[in-house]
Amino acid sequence: NFLKNYQSKLTMTTAEIITGNKLIAEFMGLPVSELHGDLCYADWDGMHSVKYNSSWDWLMPCVEKIEQLDFGRAYKPHFIIYPRMGMINFNSGGIEDISQSGDSKIDAVYKTVIKFIQWYSLQSKK
Repeated sequence: NFLKNYQSKLTMTTAEIITGNKLIAEFMGLPVSELHGDLCYADWDGMHSVKYNSSWDWLMPCVEKIEQLDFGRAYKPHFIIYPRMGMINFNSGGIEDISQSGDSKIDAVYKTVIKFIQWYSLQSKK
């Protein structure tokens, strides 16, 4: 029963994935729209699905952008990737680490990126 409840908390719904992909796309500056229940972007070659949740080629530029952010202090965030957990460490007592678990390595990193962007947008409003 515990394992079933834990696993259900890890699995994201399609709506949660679309919401997460929208959030990351906005952070990355990619204009997107929903089309037939999928999140898409357009380029000269047509419409394409957004794949932050399923492709390292999509997700790693987000990780790199996060690691390049400058908070005006002597530290920068850096990612630590474990088999089923992603963590953003700030090397400071002033900012709490951000971490998330997932069904897989990419799922954990994806969820950590989403949690970081949510936190970051709150900091921007302060």
